[in-house]
Amino acid sequence: MSHRVSHPLLVRLAAGLWLAMTLLLSSTAAWASEEEAAEVDARAREAFGEGQFEVAARLFAKANAIEPAAITKYNEGFSWEKAGRYAPQADAYEEARKLGTLDADRDAHARERLVELERRLGILVVKAPERARVTVAHAEGRLVPSRIHLLPGQYEVRAVTPAGKEHRRTIDVVQGDSTYLSFPADPVAKAPVTPVDPDEGRRQMHYIAGGTMVAIGAIGGAMSVVFGAQFLDTLGDFDDGGRTDPDLRDRALDLRLAANIALGVGLAFAGGGIAVVLTAPSTPEADAPPEASWSIHTSGQGLWLEHRW
Repeated sequence: MSHRVSHPLLVRLAAGLWLAMTLLLSSTAAWASEEEAAEVDARAREAFGEGQFEVAARLFAKANAIEPAAITKYNEGFSWEKAGRYAPQADAYEEARKLGTLDADRDAHARERLVELERRLGILVVKAPERARVTVAHAEGRLVPSRIHLLPGQYEVRAVTPAGKEHRRTIDVVQGDSTYLSFPADPVAKAPVTPVDPDEGRRQMHYIAGGTMVAIGAIGGAMSVVFGAQFLDTLGDFDDGGRTDPDLRDRALDLRLAANIALGVGLAFAGGGIAVVLTAPSTPEADAPPEASWSIHTSGQGLWLEHRW
């Protein structure tokens, strides 16, 4: 006599195993949530509506730092424009245009304002070292390389390299002109020479694959327990009903088979994972210290114990 597993139960079993594998094998880079950026953006719009333009501009800048968007950067620039601040306004409009997703009207407005502002301002271009952070006037912690609009005048520029070394330089910004600046790069540390293990890549692949298979096996075992518990409950209902209900009988048989399948899959993955880990190439042993030894000596003067290491 043959028995067929019902289609919905197979779908549920397959979906559960696939979900487990997907959760284990995939990874997602975590960034600041859209909800947080939207909340800051809402506060910025509220401040703008109340005429607090500088507050709004700083909040739009914060929202853009959480989740960059051309419209957010444009709104920052427009807020600086309303506040009458030329230099940060030019920086924001330039960055908004670089992101490239503004609508035609806003892009045209940003472009026209930049042309007008750059007649009044100077530009500081910090070229090196890359990944350093530079601070001058309104610009705080800008990532190098960076273009910064500034009113004409004298400024102290502070840069912090990736290694944490600080540099300071005084510059004169001229209206309508660009000033180029570079700071010393961090010295390159010589990496210690270590012997290359040709099997390291294979060993890591064995550990990752084996560990993943064992984890999937554990999930299969857990699903087997769940299906087994459901099988026992259904079997109890079948017995309580006098063992005459064909639907309960079929469901009990389906659940028992599903539990066996999940257990078999779990055991196969777990066993295979253990085998994969055990067959990983061995780690090269470091130079072993000399072995310690004990010896017993006798002579006419007696018996003594000698230890060497």
